[in-house]
Order: sequence, then structure tokens, then C-alpha cells
Amino acid sequence: MKTKKEYAQMTDHQINELVAITRGTVLHSENGKAIYAVEGLDLCTDFCNSWADAGPVIQAHGISLYHDNGEWEAEATLNARLAVGSDEGVAVFASQKKPLRAAMIAFLMSQEKKEAEK
Repeated sequence: MKTKKEYAQMTDHQINELVAITRGTVLHSENGKAIYAVEGLDLCTDFCNSWADAGPVIQAHGISLYHDNGEWEAEATLNARLAVGSDEGVAVFASQKKPLRAAMIAFLMSQEKKEAEK
């Protein structure tokens, strides 16, 4: 499992590729965007910089964003029912200068955490 620091050191292009891999099959990458196939469609995406690309991921996975002291904080809750009144590590957090990058890092961390718990 990657740490927040490891994700923070990745380029937007690398994060875009990882998000695309979790959402479909990556065909190739160009100009920092991942080209991937989902349900027979070829999609060119820039999850770290495009609200149109990142929005569906943020909504589908319940990622919260808020701004604090010049940084964007993203929180992905893994199981909302367990989160109420619990401190069981059911959420992951990422902090970045760009909101969508923070959200995509939180998404990737939450996917890794779900896989590790299987």
C-alpha cells in the first residue's frame, strides 16, 4: 500500500493513470492524460485537473473536499455506518494544493485500503 508521501511525489500523469486503471483498462497515455476503456468507450481523462473527469469519481465514492490554510483536504469514507461514533480508521485523508489531485489521492488510498481489508 502506498503512503500519502508516495502519492504526493507522483506526477498528475501518474495519478491519472492509476485512477484510470481502477476504473477501466488503460489503453495508453499521452500529454498527461490516460486513455482508457470503460464499457466499450475510449475515454481521454485528466482526473487531477478536470472537474468533468473527477466529478463522477468524487460523487460515486463520497469524497469530501474542503479548503484549510492554503491546502485542499480530501476525505474518502470507507464505511459511513462504521464512521458514526467510531475511530476505526474508516476514512482516508489527502492534502494537496489542488482539490482534484487531493480527491484522486484519497480515492486511490481508499481503494488500496479496501483491497487490503479483503
